[in-house]
Amino acid sequence: MKRTAIAAVATLALALPAAAVAQCPRTTLGDIEDEVMCPVCGTPLSLATEAPQAQRQRELIQRLIADCRSKEQIKTVLVAEFGEEVLAL
Repeated sequence: MKRTAIAAVATLALALPAAAVAQCPRTTLGDIEDEVMCPVCGTPLSLATEAPQAQRQRELIQRLIADCRSKEQIKTVLVAEFGEEVLAL
């Protein structure tokens, strides 16, 4: 009986992270990089390789991806932070 209860708890504990991942929007840095601009360089973030601002933007995007934000939510945060010109046309 005790082993069955432990096995049930272990199974539930393993299933919870999988359920959380399943609900997380699938987006990647590469998926967003070509749709936003580095406001300092004026180039797509995917091409702004050495600018410190571009690195900070990438780090922000990575944190938002880790927080399960969708691509549109991430773009909204970037616009709030840097203005409309951060969006690539």
